[in-house]
Amino acid sequence: MVAMETPNFIERIQQARYGDSVAEILELAKAAAKSHQTLREPEFRAQWLQSAGIHPDTWAKVVTLGQAEPLHQPELVSKLPANFSTLALLARCSEQELQDALAEGLVTQKLRYRALAAWRKARDEKQVERAPLLQLLPIAVAVAPDAHAVDEVAIRTAIEQALSTLSVKGQLIELRGWERPEEQATQQWQRQRLEEARQELNQRIAPRSVSPELLRLPLGELKDAMADLEPDQWIEVYALKNAETALDGETKQQRYASRTRLQSMAEGHAFSAALLRDVVGIPARSAKE
Repeated sequence: MVAMETPNFIERIQQARYGDSVAEILELAKAAAKSHQTLREPEFRAQWLQSAGIHPDTWAKVVTLGQAEPLHQPELVSKLPANFSTLALLARCSEQELQDALAEGLVTQKLRYRALAAWRKARDEKQVERAPLLQLLPIAVAVAPDAHAVDEVAIRTAIEQALSTLSVKGQLIELRGWERPEEQATQQWQRQRLEEARQELNQRIAPRSVSPELLRLPLGELKDAMADLEPDQWIEVYALKNAETALDGETKQQRYASRTRLQSMAEGHAFSAALLRDVVGIPARSAKE
């Protein structure tokens, strides 16, 4: 086991000697993250940390920093402060927070923990709708049977990243693993919006009904099935099919073509514009793959 075989690595964490340079701190963090992979069982990990005299919170901070790949990019390392606490807090920032901090010139070698914490707090306070949702935590995390063993570091990181996407939307999501949680969250959000749009459309064309299976039919077959609709009703069905294909088309070409058609339809057509924005997730006149 890596952790057991590197006493200097263990001693540095025990004694809070993380390093005097950004490179040293990041190397230590990456070593911890690598070691963490061998400590999958929570009970065993807790026992090992206790025997090593390392507080779980300290270990979590070091590991999270080691897993924060954006901070390890060479072009960013030169801008980072050589302070473990500040780097650990940066590692807990969402991708959007990090991008905004860089854009605002906040991330420099002189950045201090208090300044970064104050900046994050100010951002949260501006998101009025987010605070109560965070308190209620309206996100259900379900770990699939084939996912890794429950890991508090992975759970916290995944929840924080998913919250950055969906906290203001109150969307329930299911994390099917710890890879790309924001992408998972966004995809589930888009499919939820598609389902809501389908139900909304069905209310307008009742007693006819468009099912998910009908939407996946070739265009000609769908048009035959909906032949008795009024022209304006068919346009909405066609827009919905384009939105569905833009999300789940088999090929990149199909997805791109559907986005382009939906973009053209969105000009002067409220339902198509809403699908383009809320389901496909792109503004009008910007349908890029």
